Amino acid sequence: MPTRFVDTHCHLNAPEFTDDWPEVLARAVDLGMAAAIVVAYDQLSAERALALAAEHPERLCASVGIHPDAVAEWQASENWVRGIARSGAVVAVGEVGLDRARGQLLDSQLPVFEAQLAIAEACQLPLIVHCRDAWVELLEVIERWEGRVSGVLHCFTGSVDDARRATNAGWYLGFGGIVTYPKAENVRAAAAAAPAAHILLETDAPWLAPVPNRGKRNEPAYIPAVAAALAELRNEPLEQLYHSTTANAAACFPAAARIMSSA
Repeated sequence: MPTRFVDTHCHLNAPEFTDDWPEVLARAVDLGMAAAIVVAYDQLSAERALALAAEHPERLCASVGIHPDAVAEWQASENWVRGIARSGAVVAVGEVGLDRARGQLLDSQLPVFEAQLAIAEACQLPLIVHCRDAWVELLEVIERWEGRVSGVLHCFTGSVDDARRATNAGWYLGFGGIVTYPKAENVRAAAAAAPAAHILLETDAPWLAPVPNRGKRNEPAYIPAVAAALAELRNEPLEQLYHSTTANAAACFPAAARIMSSA
């Protein structure tokens, strides 16, 4: 029996999977994937995530949210996002957050991020948060909301200190293919130091494939490469890491706990 794992962040709703997503899902299940969260980044991708989760409720669940790159559509999508979050059809709000990697200003992103924090609080859902080059601002926000909303900082790329502040505020850290990149020293250091009870596995597929598939399309079946790298970094038995990260996923996403723990 393969070891069970959960991919807490993938985009089977992305165009890269249009032609073969059933085969991609089957490969991951054959390797032991108990469940995956198909994460939205705008309204169109949320609709696709919902459709995939409805087709495979035994393995897939969906999130709904507006990514910082898509804040221009927030005004038109806000009521729709709020309605889906209230409907019980999703297990999280996301992915949302802050991003200044390409010189974007945060002025328009911060109100949209906070609005989706409020939706998550009202609907008692966790958040799936994206952050690039905005750790100072993001940590200020989540610490201000401590005790009201938590979730996962997906594709974590902050420092050891950023990780400590986030986990102290009750957040989980999502680690994917970047932990296999030798030059990603800050991410590897944070992954090594993070509390075991706050670590989640993810792929961010179709992006950021781990070594030895770096540069290729990523997919949930590559989680074992991420898990092996994390276990080595943390000097932790691989089976123990699989067990703890699956338990963490169920704790972070209560609405998905049944399929994560029983598949």
